Amino acid sequence: MAGELRVLVVNAGSSSLKLRVLDGDDRLAATEDVEAAHGDVDQAALRDTLARMPDADAVGHRIVHGGPDFSEPVQIDAEVERRLRALSDLAPLHQPKSLA
Repeated sequence: MAGELRVLVVNAGSSSLKLRVLDGDDRLAATEDVEAAHGDVDQAALRDTLARMPDADAVGHRIVHGGPDFSEPVQIDAEVERRLRALSDLAPLHQPKSLA
């Protein structure tokens, strides 16, 4: 349907980057996983994968730990990123990868 909002949902796991595109009715429009051996994502593979997926109007990215300040979705800016990086000790295996 024309005009519906599509959202790219990103989840950085321990061995892959999971990418999903949801349509305006929260239906799955596309699903792709990109390998992330040792937490490293091949940037060329990521670009190729994103090029195959439908265009998105917005991006939602799951961050492991928001501490006491981030319990709901927020728009990421430099200050939010700085505060999330400061919480890396709470989830040292996941937080840095999610923020990268």
